[in-house]
Amino acid sequence: PPYTWTLGPGSDLLPSGLDLSTNGLVSGVPSSSGILNLVFRATDTSAMFADQPISLSVGVKPSISQQPINQNVMAGTNVTFTVGASGSSPLTYQWQGSSGPLANNAHFSGVNSNVLTISNVTLQDNGAYSAIVTNAFGNITSSNATLTVTAPDTNSPVLHVFFPTPGLRVTNSLSLVTAVGTASDNIAVAGVFCQLNGGAWSNATGTNNWTAAVTLVAGTNVFSAYAADTSGNLSATSTVSFIFVQQT
Repeated sequence: PPYTWTLGPGSDLLPSGLDLSTNGLVSGVPSSSGILNLVFRATDTSAMFADQPISLSVGVKPSISQQPINQNVMAGTNVTFTVGASGSSPLTYQWQGSSGPLANNAHFSGVNSNVLTISNVTLQDNGAYSAIVTNAFGNITSSNATLTVTAPDTNSPVLHVFFPTPGLRVTNSLSLVTAVGTASDNIAVAGVFCQLNGGAWSNATGTNNWTAAVTLVAGTNVFSAYAADTSGNLSATSTVSFIFVQQT
């Protein structure tokens, strides 16, 4: 005779997402995990029934809660990729690169954790990285995160002083004048630094087109300037010797 299946007295409730059909099939995707002590009751058309207790292990397969993100770094630095995952414990991780699964060594660490570290990156590390997260109920692969490694910038900026010029004779009633010049770089100029007569270095105003207010002394003056780029490279120092005659 046909039977109708239900949960009997003393049974744990099924977690949200799981259902027991009247023909005895448990199906769905559970919202929580754990050990359930269930009592299945089969009832026939004459209202006769029998109970069967069973222990059911319910788990949640992994899901990705935080995808690894793209990274842009300079060669020689360290970089990390992080993946977030949820699901029934224990979760295991396996990071993989463009050529397949990675192994822990002096270059790669954390390949079996949620945080992958690549030390002293090189141009050969360019590519896509992802993590496979696994538990007893399934596995899932994160999206690819692209690593872009850039070779170190070793190009020095170039600086020019347009005023004053070497050997110039400056005649003025005021000793305060403005030095003028330009600086350029293959990436970006971070700053221009100026000095007069061996004094303290100070920041000029502007970078690619810069100015510097200086107070001259009567007679010979020596003005020096150099530029620094965003990678820390320095230009050659430009030094100009000129004469100041103050009018009265």
